[in-house]
Amino acid sequence: MTEVARGSSAGYMRPMRRGWWWLLPLIAVGLPMCGDDAPPSPTTSSSSSSSTGGGGCPMGPPEALFKLRVSTDDAAQLPEDTTVTVRWSAGEEPAFVLNDPTTHKTLEDGSNVVCAPALGSGGAGQGGARGVGGGGTWALACDLWTSGTTEVTVTATGYPETVETFKPETIDDCEMPVPSEVELILSNAPDGT
Repeated sequence: MTEVARGSSAGYMRPMRRGWWWLLPLIAVGLPMCGDDAPPSPTTSSSSSSSTGGGGCPMGPPEALFKLRVSTDDAAQLPEDTTVTVRWSAGEEPAFVLNDPTTHKTLEDGSNVVCAPALGSGGAGQGGARGVGGGGTWALACDLWTSGTTEVTVTATGYPETVETFKPETIDDCEMPVPSEVELILSNAPDGT
């Protein structure tokens, strides 16, 4: 419906302003129907000890892709010049050298390779708490913040160069790699075992 505007030239028409209130119930009913088309976020039971995200991927604080432990097969201390070099898709990371504190970096320093003397057992097959002590380092614990296949090279006086390539593990229903623990053991054995 239209009406002639008062005080205007003849024939000018404007829409009628009466009756707009009837739209309120339609708006009130229609608004809840509008919304995000995304599925509801997954929830986990409070009794669950581990949580997973969409697709079954582990959720939690960020973790290094590889937790590397470097030790010797003869339960000896690591030589002071033990050097860990890491290569991955982003290139070669700066080396960690046990007896060079300037190479001991943290995530805050922008390093993707964070190594420190490990606490726990000594060399392969040795039990007990023998991480740091007795004047030396029995093992290294390194967090490798890489995102794919990672090559690790370890050199140390008295041991042949050891090179190992680690591939990320995955779990069912998760397309992302999951953190894993790996070990590199320096060996004097002729066949490298």
